[in-house]
Order: sequence, then C-alpha cells, then structure tokens
Amino acid sequence: MAWGSPLGHLIWGDGNHDLESWLKILDRRGYKGYLGQEITDFSYFEKPDSHDMRNMAANDHLLDKYCIGERYDYE
Repeated sequence: MAWGSPLGHLIWGDGNHDLESWLKILDRRGYKGYLGQEITDFSYFEKPDSHDMRNMAANDHLLDKYCIGERYDYE
C-alpha cells in the first residue's frame, strides 16, 4: 500500500488516499493477512522510528475496526 500524494510513499495520514475505503474492501473480501507499506520518502529518513509510531498511532482505530491480520504491540 502506497499512501501517496498522489505517488509518494508516505506514512498513513500524510498522503491523500482513503485508507478506510481500502480496509473496507479487504474486510468484505475476508482478507486476514498482513499489510505492508513502503515508506521511502526522504523526509522520514532522519527519524524513522518517530514517523513509524505516528503512522501506526494515527490509524490504530481503523486497524482495530477492520481486524486486519495479527496485531502486535509496536511500542
């Protein structure tokens, strides 16, 4: 999943795609696997851990709502 603006590989919330719509489709199809994300924008290279935490925290409510894949404590 690339969260672009429209093409960039940004963290969720920094781009302009509708993540909830994508998760609804996966949920309707019964997908229970992993989700991967490419985060390659140069602006994240200096402090990748803080951006990763912001990425996940901003979307926990959606991942919980649609129960996609296994959850783990990323803190």
